[in-house]
Amino acid sequence: MGVDSILGGNFSVQTKDFTKRTTSGATDVNQTQGLSESEKLENFKKEIWKEIDSMSWGSNISVQITNSAFEKMMVDKEFKNKMMNIIREDAHGSNMMCGGTLINIDENGYKGYSYMQDHTKEAGRAFDAHSKDKDSFYSKKCKKDELNELWERD
Repeated sequence: MGVDSILGGNFSVQTKDFTKRTTSGATDVNQTQGLSESEKLENFKKEIWKEIDSMSWGSNISVQITNSAFEKMMVDKEFKNKMMNIIREDAHGSNMMCGGTLINIDENGYKGYSYMQDHTKEAGRAFDAHSKDKDSFYSKKCKKDELNELWERD
């Protein structure tokens, strides 16, 4: 199964912090005749990320979409529309606040958390909300950061 992540795992990650990820080569899903299922899925992912990139976001945003969620969105248009509408709402809301927004979508649906800048208690709650599972993106990143810090001390 393909992975779109810098840390590994079964999820796709796009993080925005005053930078913009560009997606080129996105193909309309209807024009994928003759492609394998994995190629269709990759094109579908590019199409979704292109749409997410086109939204107006605030300063800090993290969007995580698992491969199983992409697969479900590809076959279940109602699920796709529901998830994209929620992402659009979060994009609009992220412009009204100075903190951050964390979005996680898996095959079961949406989980999200937003917090205001300079509210460390809220940021901690956001981290906790997305770090309960030892295999989550934030847990892996935190563990990697801890290991790097230990390595640098020695």
